[in-house]
Amino acid sequence: MANLFDGNGNEIEIGGGESGKLDVADYKIYEESNGTQSRQGVLTYNGLNLYPVNKPNQRENETKMYSGGLMVTLGDSYTAYLSSYFDKFANAHGLIQKNVGLASSKIARPEGEGQDTIKSFVTRLDELIASFPITISGKAYATTDVKLITFMGGANDWTTVDAGQGIDRIGNRYSTDKGQIYGATKYCLETLQKTFPSADIIVILQPNNGNNTDFCVMEMKENIVKECAEMYSLSICDCCFNFYSPSNPTELSKYWQSDKLHLNADGHQKLIDKLEVTLNTLDYYKS
Repeated sequence: MANLFDGNGNEIEIGGGESGKLDVADYKIYEESNGTQSRQGVLTYNGLNLYPVNKPNQRENETKMYSGGLMVTLGDSYTAYLSSYFDKFANAHGLIQKNVGLASSKIARPEGEGQDTIKSFVTRLDELIASFPITISGKAYATTDVKLITFMGGANDWTTVDAGQGIDRIGNRYSTDKGQIYGATKYCLETLQKTFPSADIIVILQPNNGNNTDFCVMEMKENIVKECAEMYSLSICDCCFNFYSPSNPTELSKYWQSDKLHLNADGHQKLIDKLEVTLNTLDYYKS
């Protein structure tokens, strides 16, 4: 067995748990996902815990796998345009995707008869739940078969308080009004948790856009989505505040389409890459 030495070149005695010796505490045996056995424990030196230097680029995450089931992706045009990427992502994790993305869809449901012409997240979620069991490629899926859900939106929602009509489109964290972004987001997240109890839910904070007049407005809306996700202790994949920025000309041209609003193919892949890390570390952060 190779000898170990401290920083001064002195040989370190292994075992025994006495002062000046390297030892292992809390030694356990556990089973890996592939059925093999491994050992774990806490390395100690001089009676104190000894932790190795661990850097992000040294780590390799284990791919989280599901033994069949459905991945539901709820969102607006971003989610609709990501459909083929979500398909590949779902298949890589043992799932089939049900895409529920719709261009120009708001999270909040507009008030008044005939106003919800482009169906909101609230309306489409209600319709999705009512449609179960869902049949895809000849296989029927119940609500308990939904194993993973992504929620991403806010870009199309209002951020105004219309004093003339007395309509507040924003609300606050206590709102239950599904016509407000706060109340609608809370309704969707709570309904997803209650309806799909077997599912992991990831809230994706929607990327910003290159329209300077909308930049701060978009961040305000995604802050609301983030706040609501945290209320329900849901995992967050931050593609707004900790992502590529359309205010950087190089990143704008590399990851956004010419409309400066939607991601291009490279941008879509970067979002999926970040979602991959978020999913594969879910169990780590929950433990």
